[in-house]
Amino acid sequence: RGLMQTLPIFRDTFAKATPYPTAFSYTTSEPVYGQFDWRVSVARPALEFSTLQTQGSAGFTLAGSGTATVTTPPVHVPGKPHAVTVSNTTTNQTTQLTADSSGRLVITVPMGPANPHQAFTTEARALGSAMVTTTVRIQPASN
Repeated sequence: RGLMQTLPIFRDTFAKATPYPTAFSYTTSEPVYGQFDWRVSVARPALEFSTLQTQGSAGFTLAGSGTATVTTPPVHVPGKPHAVTVSNTTTNQTTQLTADSSGRLVITVPMGPANPHQAFTTEARALGSAMVTTTVRIQPASN
Protein backbone atom coordinates (compact mmCIF):
# COMPACT_ATOMS: atom_id res chain seq x y z
CA ARG A 1 0.00 0.00 0.00
CA GLY A 2 2.79 2.47 0.88
CA LEU A 3 4.58 1.82 -2.40
CA MET A 4 1.39 2.33 -4.38
CA GLN A 5 0.92 5.71 -2.70
CA THR A 6 4.55 6.75 -3.13
CA LEU A 7 5.24 5.49 -6.65
CA PRO A 8 3.16 8.20 -8.42
CA ILE A 9 5.11 10.88 -6.54
CA PHE A 10 8.42 9.40 -7.73
CA ARG A 11 7.09 9.03 -11.29
CA ASP A 12 5.98 12.67 -11.38
CA THR A 13 9.28 13.86 -9.96
CA PHE A 14 11.41 11.96 -12.48
CA ALA A 15 9.13 12.92 -15.38
CA LYS A 16 10.08 16.58 -14.98
CA ALA A 17 12.99 17.57 -17.17
CA THR A 18 15.84 19.00 -15.14
CA PRO A 19 17.92 21.49 -17.11
CA TYR A 20 21.66 20.96 -17.35
CA PRO A 21 23.74 23.36 -15.27
CA THR A 22 25.25 26.25 -17.21
CA ALA A 23 28.49 26.12 -15.20
CA PHE A 24 30.25 23.07 -13.79
CA SER A 25 33.66 21.49 -13.31
CA TYR A 26 34.46 17.86 -14.19
CA THR A 27 37.75 15.99 -13.73
CA THR A 28 38.51 12.55 -15.15
CA SER A 29 41.40 10.43 -16.35
CA GLU A 30 39.42 9.06 -19.30
CA PRO A 31 40.66 10.33 -22.69
CA VAL A 32 37.10 10.52 -24.08
CA TYR A 33 34.23 11.75 -21.95
CA GLY A 34 31.04 13.72 -21.91
CA GLN A 35 29.21 15.65 -19.25
CA PHE A 36 25.96 17.64 -19.49
CA ASP A 37 26.04 17.47 -23.31
CA TRP A 38 29.68 18.64 -23.55
CA ARG A 39 32.02 16.17 -25.30
CA VAL A 40 35.78 15.99 -24.88
CA SER A 41 38.34 13.79 -26.64
CA VAL A 42 41.99 14.16 -25.58
CA ALA A 43 44.87 12.88 -27.74
CA ARG A 44 47.85 11.88 -25.60
CA PRO A 45 49.89 8.70 -25.06
CA ALA A 46 49.58 8.54 -21.27
CA LEU A 47 46.65 8.19 -18.91
CA GLU A 48 46.32 11.33 -16.82
CA PHE A 49 43.71 13.76 -15.58
CA SER A 50 42.01 16.54 -17.48
CA THR A 51 39.54 19.05 -16.07
CA LEU A 52 36.75 20.75 -18.00
CA GLN A 53 35.33 23.84 -16.35
CA THR A 54 32.47 25.56 -18.18
CA GLN A 55 31.06 29.06 -17.98
CA GLY A 56 27.91 28.51 -20.02
CA SER A 57 27.85 29.35 -23.71
CA ALA A 58 30.53 32.06 -23.30
CA GLY A 59 33.39 29.59 -22.94
CA PHE A 60 35.32 27.11 -20.84
CA THR A 61 38.74 26.12 -19.56
CA LEU A 62 40.41 22.76 -20.10
CA ALA A 63 43.43 21.65 -18.11
CA GLY A 64 45.68 18.74 -19.01
CA SER A 65 48.27 17.93 -21.65
CA GLY A 66 48.13 17.05 -25.33
CA THR A 67 45.46 18.25 -27.72
CA ALA A 68 41.73 17.95 -27.15
CA THR A 69 38.68 18.26 -29.32
CA VAL A 70 35.79 19.81 -27.39
CA THR A 71 32.25 19.80 -28.72
CA THR A 72 29.93 22.28 -27.03
CA PRO A 73 26.31 21.54 -26.24
CA PRO A 74 23.75 22.77 -28.82
CA VAL A 75 23.45 26.28 -27.34
CA HIS A 76 24.75 28.42 -30.21
CA VAL A 77 22.80 29.75 -33.18
CA PRO A 78 22.95 27.09 -35.92
CA GLY A 79 24.81 28.17 -39.05
CA LYS A 80 26.09 31.38 -37.48
CA PRO A 81 29.79 32.25 -37.14
CA HIS A 82 31.38 32.63 -33.72
CA ALA A 83 34.70 34.18 -32.71
CA VAL A 84 36.55 31.57 -30.68
CA THR A 85 39.64 32.70 -28.75
CA VAL A 86 41.96 29.97 -27.45
CA SER A 87 44.67 31.09 -25.04
CA ASN A 88 47.23 29.60 -22.66
CA THR A 89 50.88 30.26 -21.82
CA THR A 90 52.02 29.56 -25.40
CA THR A 91 49.12 30.61 -27.62
CA ASN A 92 46.51 33.32 -28.00
CA GLN A 93 44.59 32.79 -31.21
CA THR A 94 41.13 33.83 -32.39
CA THR A 95 39.44 31.88 -35.17
CA GLN A 96 35.98 31.97 -36.63
CA LEU A 97 33.93 28.78 -36.34
CA THR A 98 30.40 28.15 -37.55
CA ALA A 99 27.90 26.34 -35.35
CA ASP A 100 26.59 23.14 -36.93
CA SER A 101 22.91 22.55 -37.71
CA SER A 102 22.21 21.64 -34.07
CA GLY A 103 24.08 24.67 -32.64
CA ARG A 104 27.28 22.89 -31.58
CA LEU A 105 30.83 24.17 -32.05
CA VAL A 106 33.77 21.77 -32.44
CA ILE A 107 36.92 23.37 -31.03
CA THR A 108 40.54 22.16 -31.06
CA VAL A 109 42.15 22.92 -27.70
CA PRO A 110 45.96 22.73 -27.34
CA MET A 111 47.17 21.97 -23.81
CA GLY A 112 50.91 21.85 -24.41
CA PRO A 113 53.05 18.82 -25.20
CA ALA A 114 51.51 15.49 -24.20
CA ASN A 115 53.16 13.94 -21.18
CA PRO A 116 54.81 10.64 -22.19
CA HIS A 117 54.20 8.85 -18.89
CA GLN A 118 51.08 8.07 -16.92
CA ALA A 119 50.42 10.49 -14.06
CA PHE A 120 51.66 9.51 -10.58
CA THR A 121 54.11 6.86 -11.82
CA THR A 122 57.81 6.67 -10.99
CA GLU A 123 58.66 7.84 -14.53
CA ALA A 124 56.34 10.85 -14.31
CA ARG A 125 57.79 11.82 -10.92
CA ALA A 126 61.36 11.46 -12.19
CA LEU A 127 60.90 13.27 -15.51
CA GLY A 128 58.17 15.71 -14.53
CA SER A 129 54.64 16.06 -15.71
CA ALA A 130 53.22 19.34 -17.01
CA MET A 131 49.58 20.37 -17.02
CA VAL A 132 48.46 23.40 -19.05
CA THR A 133 45.21 25.29 -18.55
CA THR A 134 43.72 26.62 -21.77
CA THR A 135 40.94 29.19 -21.74
CA VAL A 136 38.41 29.31 -24.58
CA ARG A 137 36.14 32.32 -25.06
CA ILE A 138 33.18 32.16 -27.46
CA GLN A 139 31.33 35.16 -28.87
CA PRO A 140 28.94 35.57 -31.78
CA ALA A 141 31.00 36.99 -34.64
CA SER A 142 30.21 40.53 -35.67
CA ASN A 143 29.37 40.90 -39.33
